[in-house]
Amino acid sequence: MNKLLTVVIASAFAMSAYAQSPAPAAAATPATPAEAKKADAKAKQEMVKSATQDKGYSTSAAEGSAKAAATKAAPKALPDKATKQEAVKSVTAAGSTTSTSTATAAKAKATVEATKADPKAAKPDFKDPAVQKAMRDASKQ
Repeated sequence: MNKLLTVVIASAFAMSAYAQSPAPAAAATPATPAEAKKADAKAKQEMVKSATQDKGYSTSAAEGSAKAAATKAAPKALPDKATKQEAVKSVTAAGSTTSTSTATAAKAKATVEATKADPKAAKPDFKDPAVQKAMRDASKQ
């Protein structure tokens, strides 16, 4: 629900920014049909040129492949099963001691008990004429 509200608020800001932007300039309309054909052909050529231009993927793919081939022969970080098990034990031991402790749980329980003792605010009696008058006055402001 929070994500939905965030998206709605963000889209409201985006729409208001879009509404405040100036209108795009109108394209110049050619005077004759021959000029219109030339402009259309030029636009199509630009579209084809931009779609077919080399984006640089071919050279970067080759470079990435060469790097992968070079690192393939590199030694592994954890070559045998014993070192892998040792690494897992050290990570799980560090994680289990720092996650939740009994002191933290006791502290949380103490704060809950302390807040339970707080007096609750009295509910207003809506049938009381003074409360009704105050509500009418507040709604008029």
